[in-house]
Amino acid sequence: MARETPRAGSPHATGPRQTRNRIGALNSQSAYSQNLCAPQSFPGIADARLRQLCGHLRQLGPRAVYEFIREIRAGGDIVQRLEAYEQLDTGVLAYLGGCWLPLEEMLQ
Repeated sequence: MARETPRAGSPHATGPRQTRNRIGALNSQSAYSQNLCAPQSFPGIADARLRQLCGHLRQLGPRAVYEFIREIRAGGDIVQRLEAYEQLDTGVLAYLGGCWLPLEEMLQ
């Protein structure tokens, strides 16, 4: 039985434009190779602290992430807003139901 040649773009294909990285994007077109995901420097805050703040925001749930993005879009300072969200307790927010984004708001 003849062995089939892998399709272009498949995980088993060869060549620089055909191999895929861990997230499935083509290596030559991956976001990191275009510096879209390269670490950005924020004045006055260490990268480790920024990662910690972003991790906490993610733990707060979809509603907090949505509200954060709206605030940034309106011109809010990223670091200042992340620091404010860090003050929120994930357990209290979950108990009050504030971590979920209601479907009606998502459709508007």
